[in-house]
Amino acid sequence: MRGGEQWDQLLAAQAGVVTLAQAAKHGWTRHAVANQIASGRWSSPHRGVVATVTGRLTYEQRLWAGLCYAGRDATVSHASALWLQDRGWARPSVVHLTVPRMRDAVRAPGLRVHRSDLSAGELHDLAEPRRVRVERAVLECAGACRSITDAIAVVATAIQRRLTTADRLRVALDLRPCLRHRALLIEVLDMCGNGAHSLLEVSHERIQRTNGLPLGRRQVRHGVAVVDVDLDGLIVELDGRAGHLEVENWWGDMLRDDLHTVEGRAVLRFPGFLLLTHPHLVAHVEGAALARRGWTGRIRCPQGCPGLDELLRRFRGPVHLKPDE
Repeated sequence: MRGGEQWDQLLAAQAGVVTLAQAAKHGWTRHAVANQIASGRWSSPHRGVVATVTGRLTYEQRLWAGLCYAGRDATVSHASALWLQDRGWARPSVVHLTVPRMRDAVRAPGLRVHRSDLSAGELHDLAEPRRVRVERAVLECAGACRSITDAIAVVATAIQRRLTTADRLRVALDLRPCLRHRALLIEVLDMCGNGAHSLLEVSHERIQRTNGLPLGRRQVRHGVAVVDVDLDGLIVELDGRAGHLEVENWWGDMLRDDLHTVEGRAVLRFPGFLLLTHPHLVAHVEGAALARRGWTGRIRCPQGCPGLDELLRRFRGPVHLKPDE
């Protein structure tokens, strides 16, 4: 007999997407399924898979269609798994699946299939649809990034959104010795474990460590203001796009800087694009400000560094700014 309570439960669990084998188990012959598709009531997104809905499939339905098509042990992974964990994350344009290495080729429009033998510890317990844990998904996305900046952003954003922790990501990273950007991600996770949870905070601390600058205290309260970094009275503020460009907030930043000056503190304010595109210039400016306040160290410069004056001269040329990602 077609349909029934179990059929309805299956459709609810799989967003209305089933395999032909599942449909047959609940009384739907191939002829009956073909009639539903021909009438436009159902559709067939992949060979052997039917969607018991009309219209364009949602992304979740596309995920289920991909899993049904890829077969046993197929797992949602990469950006698709990250989106399932947090719908506020950017929805991918394709469905990412991971299948065992020895599985026959699985190809279909809208699917990006990766091959890996997943351990039980890398799978999300009891989650539907079947997916990798968020730690593996974050590292997969970071490893797929072409640029170092994008890889840092993925890891820092995941921690900042409390999807996972630096410690959990570090454990997961130990299982992936060949991951792209691995050495950098180890460094980033060490920073995040110490509290640098935003892309700009991670980038700034990386600049300090790379150039031999002293590390300050982060998120320090001075009166009503909480500053990004306090280097014993030298305040460093890191301005990203959000919260710093509106006129009211811009004036609030200026007023807080004025009050720091009243209290005898100096303020350096670096926009996000400068941290990401001119890190050595940031290091020189910060080092010079620290030296003015008594720091006796020296920054580590790469071979051929022209010095602060020449870096500033070069920077004064035409600059095409891109908003912070």
